[in-house]
Amino acid sequence: MDHKFQRELFNEQLKAHHFEVKHWRRLETMLQLQAQTHPEEVIVLSYDDTSAMGFPRMTNRPIKSMPNDRVYMTPFNLTNHGTGENIYIYDFKHKWRHGADRLCTNLYFVLSRIKFKNPESSTRTEKTQRLTRKLVLMADNCTENKNNPLFQFLAELIMRGWFDDIELLFGPVGHTHNGNDAVHYIHNQIAGNYCSITPAELFQNYNHAWHKERSRPQPVIIESQFAWSDRFSTIGIPLQGFTTTRASPTNVRAFWFSVSLTPLPVEVAGDLDNSRQVELKIKGSPSAQTWYGEDCVPNAKGFHVLKGLPPGYPLCKKPRSYRIPQEYLTRLKGQKMRDYCASQGREAMFANFVEMAETYTVPSLGPVTAEQWSTLSAFRKLSMSGYGPIERIGVPGCVTYFVPFIRDRPSHQTEQSFWALPGQAGSGGAGVPIPMPASSLSNAVPMVSYAPVPVPRKKKSKRKRKTIRPSPDEKQESDQDEHEEGEEEEEVKSQRAPTKRAAPTKRTTSQARKRPAELVEPDRPDNGGSQPENSTDESSGSEAPGDWEANMDDAKVGTFAVVETVYAPNDGGISLSQVAFCFGQKDSFVC
Repeated sequence: MDHKFQRELFNEQLKAHHFEVKHWRRLETMLQLQAQTHPEEVIVLSYDDTSAMGFPRMTNRPIKSMPNDRVYMTPFNLTNHGTGENIYIYDFKHKWRHGADRLCTNLYFVLSRIKFKNPESSTRTEKTQRLTRKLVLMADNCTENKNNPLFQFLAELIMRGWFDDIELLFGPVGHTHNGNDAVHYIHNQIAGNYCSITPAELFQNYNHAWHKERSRPQPVIIESQFAWSDRFSTIGIPLQGFTTTRASPTNVRAFWFSVSLTPLPVEVAGDLDNSRQVELKIKGSPSAQTWYGEDCVPNAKGFHVLKGLPPGYPLCKKPRSYRIPQEYLTRLKGQKMRDYCASQGREAMFANFVEMAETYTVPSLGPVTAEQWSTLSAFRKLSMSGYGPIERIGVPGCVTYFVPFIRDRPSHQTEQSFWALPGQAGSGGAGVPIPMPASSLSNAVPMVSYAPVPVPRKKKSKRKRKTIRPSPDEKQESDQDEHEEGEEEEEVKSQRAPTKRAAPTKRTTSQARKRPAELVEPDRPDNGGSQPENSTDESSGSEAPGDWEANMDDAKVGTFAVVETVYAPNDGGISLSQVAFCFGQKDSFVC
């Protein structure tokens, strides 16, 4: 084992990793500053999950002789770097599945608030973001943040006219701890170190963790989730190969959605609206400059993730029939829990907590009244408005808190009320030119392709088969067959092993000009480094083909074409060029 070689290889990989992390931090800071100083150009959102929080929260250290059963809620943190807003969206664990539907629902309500919020209760930056045409999302490399339903949801946002460009960026593995993780620490370790029987008390304890009102996150309770995966199941075009697998250790960490100049054929789109098609391009690293399209060709046509504009709007998912088991619920309602609430001066909150555990919903005291609304500060009014109805939770006379709820809005009964922007059409729109970035860095990009149509598997019978022990003669024959198969596999591997190329001989320029026919191309390892027996030296030489003509349908982006140029009746030239763009006509392309 060559330890020196391994040490040098490790140092090179470590330097490349630090180089990637440095450029990712620079890009992340640049995008956040651009969103703050130029909100009319880009909206930058970063989001991240944290561990579920159990109620009642008895500080960070569990108390001995107390039940360990809890009512868990999962906080989802999202930061709008343009306005500086920071929110926590809470939902009950196991009430809905945590996946693409949950993420798309949270993003829809946040983006809908940015586009639809009442201008009278909006700041200057929020009014500017209503007309911003570019969106940048930053997250970690979790599977929930990188999947086909999310790609199709972002493509539909562009089809609906909400944005023209959307970028989905992921940092290097192990270095995605951005500002959201710092907020998680304060949320879990500082605010969570105070006694909180119900969510109302946890939100009230925000005052001890964030002393300034403008830096304090806004809690939001969500009681709805849309079925985005079912919506895109029949009209979506799934992709594969963008995540890390054993066969492909590289992954895609940058996705770019934009309006496509080449819509899908009518036979693919069918009856769907195909007037504003969206294409997806990828990069192995967010700091690279070159975007890759189909077949991983630089600056080529991108992938299509939707056959056309999905009609209507997504329907709400029915909550799962999960309830806390009766054994756990009995311990939560026991005398020990009641005595603990009384010892903390929260005996009145015990009944509210039991109702939350039995119904798996946050008990509400009703919408906020005009008198109660007038007692809130101007900043809290701006922070809470736009998500949904603002309601009062807790117990009067003990602890109460005003928090917005996200529920299925009654006004969302039509496609126009769900998607249409003020003063704009609800769907469609003219295409816009795609800005092509210049290529400067070459990063490793995995082979992303369209996913094949899944074939239903045959159900295996659950009957247990009787195991028959082989006789000594049969066991000896099977061992001999395995030995022969192992020898055949070793022979195949030896044939596939590429042979080393012969080093080309050095010749001077004069010798190369005198004898160009002797420059024979070295053997290529296409057939395991061996040539057929009937091959000769003359056939292995580099000879021009007899016919250079080809069908114009073969001219695709990324291929090479021989172009003959005629300058005069007796003058001309032949050049080899790479096809960069094809026009609608079959006989027009640009090299």
